[in-house]
Amino acid sequence: MKIKPFLMAASLTILWTFTPVLTQPTYALEQDPMVASDIATYRQFLNHDWDSLIYTGTRHLEAGIDYYYLRLRLGISYFRKQNYARAITHLSKAQALAPSDSLGAEYLYFAHLYLGHDMEALQWSRLLSPARKRTLNITDRFLDGFSADITYNFASSKEIPGIDNTDVTETRQISDYFGNANLTLKHYLGNKIKLVHAYTYLHKRDQYYLRDAADEYRYSGTVAQKQWYLSVAFRPFRGWLLSTSYHHLWISSPVFAAASEAGSVSTTSQDVSDYSFSLSASKSFGVFDIGYTYTGSGLNDFKQQQHTIQLGVFPTGNLNLYLINRITFFKENAQPARNSVIVGETLGVKLTGFCWAEASLLAGTIRNMTDLNSYIVYNDVNSIKWKSGLSLLFPLPSGVTLSLRGYYHDVDTQYNVSYSTVSLTGGVSWNF
Repeated sequence: MKIKPFLMAASLTILWTFTPVLTQPTYALEQDPMVASDIATYRQFLNHDWDSLIYTGTRHLEAGIDYYYLRLRLGISYFRKQNYARAITHLSKAQALAPSDSLGAEYLYFAHLYLGHDMEALQWSRLLSPARKRTLNITDRFLDGFSADITYNFASSKEIPGIDNTDVTETRQISDYFGNANLTLKHYLGNKIKLVHAYTYLHKRDQYYLRDAADEYRYSGTVAQKQWYLSVAFRPFRGWLLSTSYHHLWISSPVFAAASEAGSVSTTSQDVSDYSFSLSASKSFGVFDIGYTYTGSGLNDFKQQQHTIQLGVFPTGNLNLYLINRITFFKENAQPARNSVIVGETLGVKLTGFCWAEASLLAGTIRNMTDLNSYIVYNDVNSIKWKSGLSLLFPLPSGVTLSLRGYYHDVDTQYNVSYSTVSLTGGVSWNF
């Protein structure tokens, strides 16, 4: 069969006319950068090729290509690589593009949780359906957890030097040992407020030396110290944490009363109350956490003020490696006024799947000072020149963490005697 010339011409005319229409979408599909990015990263996502997806997605972002699925896939890729800090950056961008998306919220919940941002994680969990929360075993709870620990501290043997000048009246003391027990409880009020309560009881034995115009006396006595601590943390905006705390101390210590002709000394008890409070703010910036804390206190008959700046660095984007640096500017209204700078460093590293280690150092003139938002109070009459420590943490699958901590203190008295103390702490914590 032969095709007539006019039919062939008509066929060619129709084909030529509609060719741009038929081929233009295919041409655009191949050339549109966003479509090409979507195809490439989706294929990598399906293949769980996280490294390639991170490389490809990062190059596309640098080229100005940015859309919801790219951010979501990048966030999930970093999450699978356990870089939770970078995962949060991309997942937050995806969530801003699709605020009602529950998949991004789910990954954000776990990323914050694995970085220790429990309050931030709680807020993201609010976007999940009740059925999904049950599947993931996420429960709205009032109690968040508790911890308990026991510490024993003992000092190297030192004798307090005497005073020959009978015109001087002075009391000196050196610690023999102390033990204390602590119980801490954490719970929530709503989804933006977290409370921490702590009670500590300390029993301490000291050696005393007293010189007055009549004679000099040496005796020992025990100090009983009860402590109550309350901290309130509030997250007004995502990434921000504001907190305030109050720490009260009730101290009962021995005071020289009389001496017998045989030289024995009797004491009476003196009861005082001291306090400390703090206000702090912190902000997360990817692999960095930056914070500031103001502390005011009344310890050992003096008033103190502290300004602390803290920088936390998480190089791998998780808790497998972290470095926390802080510097404290301290001022006390003693006579003469006392000003000092205290530097603190904490290095944490994951040793195995069930063991973390922390090494810490605190250096300066540590006396009548508080640390960690007033949670720890250094109110001994003698100064710690530096404190070094090593902690081992053993998290168990049930949410229980066992801990063993050891600290060495280099102590310097105001009467030119130096000695050291060592403390051992065993503890258990349970996060619900």
